[in-house]
Amino acid sequence: MLAVPSDSPVKSAADLVALAKAKPGGLSFASQGTGSGGHLLGEIFKLRTGANMVHVPYRGAAPAATDLAAGRVDFFFVSYSSLLPFLQGGKVRAIAVTSPQRLPVLPDAPTMTESGFAGVALDVWFGLVAPAGTPDAVIGKLNSAFAQAMRDPQIVKQMTDQGAEVVATTPAEFAAFIASETERFGKVVRAVGAKAQ
Repeated sequence: MLAVPSDSPVKSAADLVALAKAKPGGLSFASQGTGSGGHLLGEIFKLRTGANMVHVPYRGAAPAATDLAAGRVDFFFVSYSSLLPFLQGGKVRAIAVTSPQRLPVLPDAPTMTESGFAGVALDVWFGLVAPAGTPDAVIGKLNSAFAQAMRDPQIVKQMTDQGAEVVATTPAEFAAFIASETERFGKVVRAVGAKAQ
């Protein structure tokens, strides 16, 4: 999601861009570190809008979230769960989400596409992988067990409460997804010259 400090005058992604273009020196955006999802989303947003935005890398989401809540940075692309205590405490405000659909836990936060910024998108995702060369039969058993666990109502509720959506795919679908995400973000990394620290 895209979040700002609670006392920010920004109420939408368009407001954020307008402020970045109007403010001498632009705005600062936090990230979990150089090359992280938050960094790449900030760079995509900057490229897409042409607004002056300065990257401020942190060593993880926690210190970046703390500085966002304190108003030391202007905005942050971060997962819902990483900002949950600050959202609940009224220290930060979500102004958009980078997922394809609105999050059930943040129904009033529009998607970046709804906000007029298609392509500024990233879902935080997790998956189960095995070492190369693992026999297909073993992969199939692991996938079946994982998919079955992901249908457990308790697990689904726990994930939903954290702003996550459970999606169980086949090994081939997951491999194709990893390949497409690698290609998509590889272009961004090359465009901005990002190097992991």
